[in-house]
Order: sequence, then structure tokens, then C-alpha cells
Amino acid sequence: GEGSGAFQVVAVIGAITALIGATIAVAQCDIKRVLAYSTISQLGFMVAIIGVGGYIPAAFHLLTHAFFKALLFLGSGSVIHGVEHGHHHLHAHGHDGHGSEGAGGHDAHDAHDEHDTQHSAPSTQHSEEFDPQDMRNMGGLAKKMPITFWTFVIGGFALAGFPFITAGFWSKDEIFAEAYRGFTHGMPMAGVVFVVLVLSALMTAFYTMRQISMTFLGEPRTEAAAHASENKWPMTVPLIVLAFFAIFAGFINIPSDFPIFGSLMGSNAHWFGHFLEGGLVEEVTKLEFNAVPVFFSLAVALGGLFLGWLAYGRKPLKAGEADPTQVFLSKFKLPTLTDGILDLFTFLNRRWLFDEFYRKYFINPLQDFADWYSKAIDKGVIDFILEAGYLAGTEVANAFKWFDRRVVTGISDKIGDVVRDIGDGGRELQSGQVQNYLLSGLIAAGAILVFFLFIFQ
Repeated sequence: GEGSGAFQVVAVIGAITALIGATIAVAQCDIKRVLAYSTISQLGFMVAIIGVGGYIPAAFHLLTHAFFKALLFLGSGSVIHGVEHGHHHLHAHGHDGHGSEGAGGHDAHDAHDEHDTQHSAPSTQHSEEFDPQDMRNMGGLAKKMPITFWTFVIGGFALAGFPFITAGFWSKDEIFAEAYRGFTHGMPMAGVVFVVLVLSALMTAFYTMRQISMTFLGEPRTEAAAHASENKWPMTVPLIVLAFFAIFAGFINIPSDFPIFGSLMGSNAHWFGHFLEGGLVEEVTKLEFNAVPVFFSLAVALGGLFLGWLAYGRKPLKAGEADPTQVFLSKFKLPTLTDGILDLFTFLNRRWLFDEFYRKYFINPLQDFADWYSKAIDKGVIDFILEAGYLAGTEVANAFKWFDRRVVTGISDKIGDVVRDIGDGGRELQSGQVQNYLLSGLIAAGAILVFFLFIFQ
């Protein structure tokens, strides 16, 4: 059952995944990496709630998340495409020798270089190293790319769980409700899951607002962003379609006893849940409406977005200005197993040093073992056996060669010599004188006569 040890392990792993994914996403500067680690985090939400027994909230969140995260990834692709287009536009005009634009680009280029040095992001305006995915190279895109901006905001607010009007709110709220119900019904682990997921959701709303603000708000921080433009309809129409679902997909599973909205949905309330219940072996416990998880849903979504707005939206970053999250997190130092003492921002930005940990404690030892094996076993043993076999084979071949030369060839030569001697003797008989032939004939006849007399005596 839900309270069993296996389920508790599932719940804990899911909750830890949700939290770690969110902490990594907070410290990313690549627009797609924020979304990548956000996805891992949201999958953690789903797994955690399965561990508490909430199969329907998990499936519901999987469904709504598919819409708004697809929207955000496509939106980020649209942004990258727009910024790349601006960068190429600038490149072309720089080479065409348009003086005014070239000069303007040069000032921004200097500021940009200074800003990149500060952030250790090696991207320069006029080199191939310019990174169109780095949010520090963006800013001001709301005016340049309005469709991408508004659809991205809808997707971001759905991910943050903006109350009542986004699909992400309804599915995340059900996850909180299910975890809270588990906690109040004698599952202490569900309480831990609830707290960890609430923290993760607060961070989710914060990094979403950070991403929207750094990408779209304020003034362009690079010339590439200043020359970005909205993409054509094949890229914007899918964004609009997904934005529709990022808002309305949540309405398929509003609880019937949810104030106002439940009665608005009438008989369609909790439709998705009823649809799934038919395929579940276990009886699903009816969730009673509880204001506590709803309060936390509202608080973390609005609180996280507000904190993000305070840090990034109220006064958007200017070119060369430090990232507030980086400034704040860099104050904290912590020891690591692989890289000595690091500041917290670098630690999170480098994904908790998981890659370095694996490299140091798994990959390198295995590599060392492989190198040792190669030397000791491969060279020491296998090569030795092969070389010994080669030497033995050479000796056998030499013995055969000797046998062939001395015995086989020797006997053949001896037979040849004997035959040759007989031939030479026979040749003496071929003298060409009739009397010699007559003498030979008589001797032969005498021999035959003696032979017959000997047999028939």
C-alpha cells in the first residue's frame, strides 16, 4: 500500500529530485538549461506524489506540464532564433561598413565585453563565440518579439502555478492537496514531501520570473538583442496553440467541491480523475477540499513570482550589471568533494558537481583500472602467451624445415642419385655394337633357361 517502505522511498526520491532540479535551475544562465532542470524538477513532483498514492494528480500534472513546458521550450527556441537573427544582421551590417551602426555596435560591444568578463561568459559581439542562448545577452525582447513574449509569459506563469487561470496551478494544487491529505492521515513522510515540494514550487516561481525578466524586460543588453525580430508564423502559431492549452488544460480536473470553480464546472468537474479511475486497481480516496494546501499553492506561486519581480523585473538588468542571484548566492561558501571550497552559485550552476563527482570517484578509477589491466593483463599476460605461442610456432616451423631439408629432400635426392647411377650403368650397355647385344641376349636367354629349369626340376 501507499504507506509501505517502497512507496516511501519513491516519495523521498521524487521530492529530492524536485528540490535539486529547482536549485540547479535557479543558477543557470542558458535559457534552455533553466527549462531542462525545471523539467527534471517537475518530474520529481510527479514521482513524489505517486509515492504518497496520488496517481491521478501525478498523471494530471504530467498532462498539463507537457503543454506548458513544450510551449516554454519552443518559446526559448523562438528567442534563440530571434537573437541569432539579430546577431547575423549585425554581422552583415558591420561588414557592409554602415558607419553609424558600426559605431553604435562598438560601444555596446565594449560594454558587453566588460559584462562578460564579469560573468566569465566568453562571448563577444563580433566573434563566433557569441552565445545566443545566454540570457545575459538578451533583454528588451518583449518589444521585439511580442507573440513569443506573451506566450512565454503564459507558459512561465503556468509553470509557476499562477492561481486559477493557468493549468499548472490546478495540477500542482492537487499534488499539494494529496500530500497534505497523506500527512493528516497518518503518513509523516507525506508531510516531509509536502514541505519539500512547497519549497521547490517557491523556487520554480522565482526562477521563472528571473528567466522572463532577463530575457524580455528592460533594454537590450547586446546589439544582437537590439536587432532581434519576431519569427514568422510557422514558429509563432504553435506557441499560440500551446498557450491556449497552458491555460485551459487545467479545467478538465477541477475538484467539484473547489469554491466557485467547482460549481462553475458542474458535472464536468474532476472529469480527468473519473476517466483515470476506471483503469486503477486500487480504490481512489475522494479528496475533501482543504484550504491549507490551497493557501500554500497561492503563497508559493505569487510569492516566488513577486520575489523574482523584485530582483529582476522592477529594475531590469543593464549591460554589465551583475546577476542578483549570483551576487547573493556567491556570499555562501561550501566545501566540495571534488573542487575544494566553492561559492554556492558556482556549485548550483555546475549542477551540484555531480559530473565532477562521477568523474573523480567512478570514471577516473575505472579508467585507471582499465589502464592497469591493459598493462598488467593485456601486455603482461595475453601478449606474453601470444608471443610464447609465436616463438613455439617458429620453433615447430624450424623443425619441419629441418625435417623437410634433411629427411624428405634427402631421401628424394638419394633415390634420384640411385636412379641416375642405374641409368648411367644402362647407358654403358647401349654401345651400338651388334656382338655386344648378341652376348647380352645369350646371357639373358641362359638366365631364363636356368630359371625355368630351377622351377620345373
